[in-house]
Amino acid sequence: MLRYVAVKENEKNGISACEEEKILNTIWDISPDYSDVQNLADTLNKLEVSLIHFKDIIEDYVQQMAM
Repeated sequence: MLRYVAVKENEKNGISACEEEKILNTIWDISPDYSDVQNLADTLNKLEVSLIHFKDIIEDYVQQMAM
């Protein structure tokens, strides 16, 4: 089952797309606020977002936050 997990490394916040124990993709520098990244990962999980749309959704989120 695909799940999204908020991750933090070297002061960078990101989300990893995981299936079982395997990391399929990670996108970094989503937001400086880790709680925002956690909330986004929770939303992706609740909506059962496909991996195909993961990158586009994150790009849209970052772009919206920059406005």
